[in-house]
Amino acid sequence: MASAKTLAAVGLTVAATLSCLANAALVPELSFALEPIVTPVCSASASAVFDPTLQECSSCPQYLVSGSTCPVLRRNVLSHMSRIGAPSTLTIGNTTIRVCACSQGEYVVDRDVTGLPLSTATCSACPSGFYPSVDLSTCLACPDINNMVATLSGGSYSCSCKTGGGLNANLQGGLCVADTAVSRVITTYGTVQSSITYQDVVDSAGQATSLTVQSDLFNNNYVKAISKCDGDGDVLSCQLLANLCVLSMYDQSSRLCAAYLKLAKARQSIKSSPYDDQPFGLPWLYYGTVNRELPQTTRNRIPGITLDVSGGAGVSSLPFVLGVYRLNGSFVGFQNLTTELQLCQSDPTTMSKWRKVAHNYITSCTLNLSNFLAAGYETYFYELFLLETSGSLYPIPVRITNYRSTAGTLVNANPSAIDWSNNQLVRRFFIVDTVSGISSGSLNVIRIPTSISIWIYKATNQAGKILLPILDMTYTERDVSTISKLDSSKVSSPTVQFSVYYDQDSSYLRQVLTILLVIVVSAGIIYAFYLARLWNSRNLGPYDSIDVMFVLRFLLTVCECLGPLLGIFVYVVCLYFFVFFKAQSLLFICLPYAPADVSVLMTAVAGVAAAEMAFIVRYLARQCSAQVFFIDWERSKGRVLGAGSPDQGTAASAAHSSPLSPMAVSGSAASAATSSLVPSPVSVWRSIFMANQWNTLQTYRRVHIEFTLIMLLVLLEGLELRNLATERAGLRDISSDALSPILVVAVDTTFWLLLVVVQLIVHGGFYARFYRNKLLQYIDILSLANVSLVLFDTPSHGYYIHGRSVHAVADTNMEELNGFLRKEANDMVPRRGLQDTHQQSFEVFVTLKTRATLDKLYEKRTASPAETIRTNRMVNRLTIYDAGGGGPSAPIKPASEPMLKQYKQINKFLKSFLDQNLKDVPYTIRERTYFERFLTSPDPSEGNVFFPNELGFARSLLYGLEMHMLLAYAFLFAFADLVTGKPVQAAVAVWIVDSVLVFLRRHFGEMNLSQKTLLDWKFLV
Repeated sequence: MASAKTLAAVGLTVAATLSCLANAALVPELSFALEPIVTPVCSASASAVFDPTLQECSSCPQYLVSGSTCPVLRRNVLSHMSRIGAPSTLTIGNTTIRVCACSQGEYVVDRDVTGLPLSTATCSACPSGFYPSVDLSTCLACPDINNMVATLSGGSYSCSCKTGGGLNANLQGGLCVADTAVSRVITTYGTVQSSITYQDVVDSAGQATSLTVQSDLFNNNYVKAISKCDGDGDVLSCQLLANLCVLSMYDQSSRLCAAYLKLAKARQSIKSSPYDDQPFGLPWLYYGTVNRELPQTTRNRIPGITLDVSGGAGVSSLPFVLGVYRLNGSFVGFQNLTTELQLCQSDPTTMSKWRKVAHNYITSCTLNLSNFLAAGYETYFYELFLLETSGSLYPIPVRITNYRSTAGTLVNANPSAIDWSNNQLVRRFFIVDTVSGISSGSLNVIRIPTSISIWIYKATNQAGKILLPILDMTYTERDVSTISKLDSSKVSSPTVQFSVYYDQDSSYLRQVLTILLVIVVSAGIIYAFYLARLWNSRNLGPYDSIDVMFVLRFLLTVCECLGPLLGIFVYVVCLYFFVFFKAQSLLFICLPYAPADVSVLMTAVAGVAAAEMAFIVRYLARQCSAQVFFIDWERSKGRVLGAGSPDQGTAASAAHSSPLSPMAVSGSAASAATSSLVPSPVSVWRSIFMANQWNTLQTYRRVHIEFTLIMLLVLLEGLELRNLATERAGLRDISSDALSPILVVAVDTTFWLLLVVVQLIVHGGFYARFYRNKLLQYIDILSLANVSLVLFDTPSHGYYIHGRSVHAVADTNMEELNGFLRKEANDMVPRRGLQDTHQQSFEVFVTLKTRATLDKLYEKRTASPAETIRTNRMVNRLTIYDAGGGGPSAPIKPASEPMLKQYKQINKFLKSFLDQNLKDVPYTIRERTYFERFLTSPDPSEGNVFFPNELGFARSLLYGLEMHMLLAYAFLFAFADLVTGKPVQAAVAVWIVDSVLVFLRRHFGEMNLSQKTLLDWKFLV
């Protein structure tokens, strides 16, 4: 019986041996193995050997020497033949040596029991079941030394079953089995199972089908494995039986697995956890066979190991160990698991990266099975262990995803790292099966795993601790006759994958995030409904019903409110995972990896970008349809003769011919001139200039998108900082690896925001402050031009820039203009602001009555026959030019006389309104309350209200949409990067979207400005 102390001692011996054999020779048969295989040495006893079934040292049979596997007969090697006379010679090649001649069944002994050379070699008979080697140096064992005898025939020895002992004449797997044993096996376990059914064979059409093969392996070893294991308790035969069951894919309806289970269920485990499910004297195949433990209970076990990314308080590399067995059941030894489970061959250093703690790893490739078969890989069987801090080996369960229950149900399908309930866990597995499908000496079916996954699950509320890991394997099978070296389809070249995933119980985090998301969405929807209803009450009246337009406006307002809120929420969540995952030492947090989590993230990122784009398009449409009017405050400088007057020539000639004043002109001429005088016209070029400047400002922004995208690509691709999003903890290693979608969003948006913030700081802190602020300059130039700007983006809301000059005239020469500026600098004139204040720019709320009066004037100005309106609209849709303006070479279209008349009326009305000469439509100027800044507009009953807001009018420009556009571009870039996996393509997508939006804003903004200001579009250069 093995105690826990004995087991720990063996484990420490194994661990020490594994760590000390870095330079040991590799086992050549294991083509996948890069680590040395080590057999534990039992140094406590001179006649003990390590038994992998018991995980302890056991006594060797008396006729075998002590050692790691008790491999050879006790003998003396003939090493001093040159000193011993012999009656005969042996020729090897061109060399003749003297050898001792012995009788049949004898070998030469030249050393005594202490190992000292004998003076004269002697002949000694080989034990029963053994025969001498050709050079007589030792005795070789028959396959079944207890039941076979060696006979010399034709100059060579052969082994056959003993006669007269009730042994069956037919060898069973190379062994002699008694007739009674054969009968007992057939009676108890059924006739020989020589067939194996492969359930997952992919045929030439690429479809999964089944294929039954008469297996030579099963036919030759069925009776031997069961009889020797059941009757004799032979450990090697029990291991063989276990391997045959594994090759049957643990199918409990097969006779081999049924025989194993019958034997296992009749035995108890004499070991403590974690080996309490180990049947005594048998290999461990199925979980729950002995201790009846449920899979979910097994999952909650915590191995004695601490995971630390830095390696300070625990291990920084996963210390998995493989136990390796040959097909015949012999134990090969232990080896550290590095790349042995990866069929995709590449750089060993890269292939070993999966061992790093907190590193989600995945690699895949296409494997040509024809080349794979040609390599001649031998079938080995493996058991997976985790090396604990104490040096003990902790067994790790295996879950075969295409395992079928006796009812044919795939109980392990869709494996989960969290839920193991109703799963069938097993212990042993193989990498390649090229033995079970051999029929009549030829290979018919090959079996390999197409997917191997290791799941590491963090223990709840225990930093650095993990629950029991699990190894998931999915096997596929191929009919060898369908495999071709030139075939690149999945029949001959399936895709194989190896992956390692870290997971944790995220239920609490999900609950918190769900609650926060509900709060954010609810707040956004409620606020959007409030704004939509407020817009209705302000612009349509308090009693307007909720109609289709209200619903549409509400949905767009929801996009306006939820876009930034959800964007901030998604970014903060992604940044949380990035910071805590990358900065952790003891394993603290794992990244979401499940397809459902990735889909939610993709949907959220796309949703933010879509919501922002919907709002941007809607707001662009509002900007491009705003009512824009320039108020010219310039007064006439006097009176001049009206153009086209019948007396213009006479009066003019009289005036020019007389050196005296006009009063001296003849009475008739003076009378004619006086009757023809009209106010001198005011130059329109100031308004045209202001309109051009406004047209230029319509697409003005602080952040340069092209520069931002180029610098972003430099950071992500040039400096390879995109690799900060790899699924491994720590920031030092930025080598290429699989990327985490949630970290990609965090990295992309962080660098985008960093570049944006830097540009905003440079622009606001330096460029606009010390060099040029175009918006404030525009306000100044309006004042110098004596022109004010009125803009309404909704019926009751707009902006006003007071540009009324404090000087006498604006149409003047340079000398007089400089004089005006000197007076203003010396504070010799009133202040520029409205009503003698410093406030020139205002956000305006007007009543429906005020807007109705203005709309009435606009309707008269734009009145035209219905057919003309329809024609103009159609032409405007088909060309970038104004309906009546023609192409670039066409003459500039003049405005009609009625439109000019109405323009003057609107100008006069707005002047009177701003001068507060209209008692019916007064206005007040006041500061916003704190509440009004965030939640509401003034009550309509308050009348017309002007709120001072220096740069508020920028909201009617692309400048006012810049923050929304930058947010949309950040998430559009991240989404495109997630979809394509290429930042360059993501940058191109953002650039195209930005170019389209800027073009639309410039084109339709220019058309709107041309229509609303009565300026032909050709004036806007």
